[in-house]
Amino acid sequence: MSTRPVYETNLTERRIITLVHSAIAGGSIAATLELASLETLSPLLLVALGCFAVAIPASIALVILAQVIYELGKQVYPDASIVGQQWPPLSFFLAIIDQLACYTGFLLLFWHFHWIIGSIFLSATALAFITTWMAEKGLRGKKQQSTDSVQDAQSIPE
Repeated sequence: MSTRPVYETNLTERRIITLVHSAIAGGSIAATLELASLETLSPLLLVALGCFAVAIPASIALVILAQVIYELGKQVYPDASIVGQQWPPLSFFLAIIDQLACYTGFLLLFWHFHWIIGSIFLSATALAFITTWMAEKGLRGKKQQSTDSVQDAQSIPE
């Protein structure tokens, strides 16, 4: 019996994973093509190009992996919805790497134009993360409240 962890996703999560990592691949490819059209690159842009060089294959691998897992799941459960798609543990490391590499590449790209532009990008990122975190926290709180309400309703004698 294997003791390594098994990570599972449902169909909706797989679609989101495909969308996010496709966007990362597309943005990284577009930025790379723009940087490739320049005659000379500053050291900052060279590092950004290196970040995109990491993000592109990692994100493409995750999109392909999401499709492979889906197809394998359909073979196991042909008539049912795919509920327990298993992801290899290394895929989560790969997902973190491609997101960080893409983000760092764009940060360096903005920083190349001017440090103020880079700072604005950092500030906007912080605001986006805080907003997302607060929204997720609020949704989890509402889900917990609704779960508690259902449990309370079930425990009331009729």
